[in-house]
Amino acid sequence: MTNKKQYSNLNDFEKLENIGKGGFSEVYKVKEKETKKIYAAKILMRKSIENSKELRSRFLCEVNINSKTHHPSVLQFIGYCPIDFEQRPRPVIITQYLQNGSLQNLIHLEKNGKILPFWDETMKLVCIYGIAVGMQYLH
Repeated sequence: MTNKKQYSNLNDFEKLENIGKGGFSEVYKVKEKETKKIYAAKILMRKSIENSKELRSRFLCEVNINSKTHHPSVLQFIGYCPIDFEQRPRPVIITQYLQNGSLQNLIHLEKNGKILPFWDETMKLVCIYGIAVGMQYLH
């Protein structure tokens, strides 16, 4: 495992649609221009950075931890950039893209009666096992 942050040049990526938003960040689908591979870009929102050095510090801690984590049950870290796509000082984390969304999203869809053909009892058991193995690794 490497202890170095992997810096990404955002000019190598095309920002696509917004796929999520939280209290401190927004997540976009991005495409690597050379390979056409799809990733996710988590961008810390500007107001959050300006108002909280602690939040920026926690975000950078997330980068350091994610850059050292390599396990199939943990979202794959691709890279980090201290500026966003518009050249503003908003840090960005690039990770693998999960085409079916988050586990939280799958559970929400199921609770609202959406039928997802791949989300059967076997897949739920596989997911639970993956969570347990990932937690063991992170511990």
